[in-house]
Amino acid sequence: ALELIDFKNALEQFQNLVEKMIIQKTKESSGSYIKDDEEIDYEKFHTTIRTLFGPAVKDQNVQAFFRKVMSNPDEKPEWLEIFGCFTGESDGMSSPSKESTVLLVSEKRQITHSVVKRKDVIKGIVKVPLLHFTITASQRGVLTMFSKKRKSFFSYSFYFHQDPTWINGCDFLPNLKYVVAVTESTVILWDYQSKESQ
Repeated sequence: ALELIDFKNALEQFQNLVEKMIIQKTKESSGSYIKDDEEIDYEKFHTTIRTLFGPAVKDQNVQAFFRKVMSNPDEKPEWLEIFGCFTGESDGMSSPSKESTVLLVSEKRQITHSVVKRKDVIKGIVKVPLLHFTITASQRGVLTMFSKKRKSFFSYSFYFHQDPTWINGCDFLPNLKYVVAVTESTVILWDYQSKESQ
């Protein structure tokens, strides 16, 4: 509970910092800003983020967030973006449930893949407790299986050459031992065991 309170305080301070940056940039654009000791530049922003969140935030995410605020102060970024996470477009839901906005992970890893674009979002997460793994499907076609037993992950990318179809969700078929992903017009079956044996 204490960690949650600390995070909430850090998040509140972070949001206040972003508000100050937006006010500063708006005044700079209108020509009414006067430089003083309270000016927030990249170094001050980076140091404050490190103090608030420590190593949980990657340098490239801090830099991308700072650039986004400074280049377009009218479009306030979501706080998740400082951690490298992005919220997807609303799927017609008036109010998202609390369960869909929080993802708790016991071990954090940076996953890089040449196909993953910066604005890709996770569309489906399926936990398979019996086999000790979790499957994710990204909107742009990357299926990933995280194995708790082996502390590793396998990733497979799908390319849709004919139409720009995006993945809507994923699941695990226990009888077939296949991962399934669906788009508007396609059902994809992934034999993850053949990928695992390579």
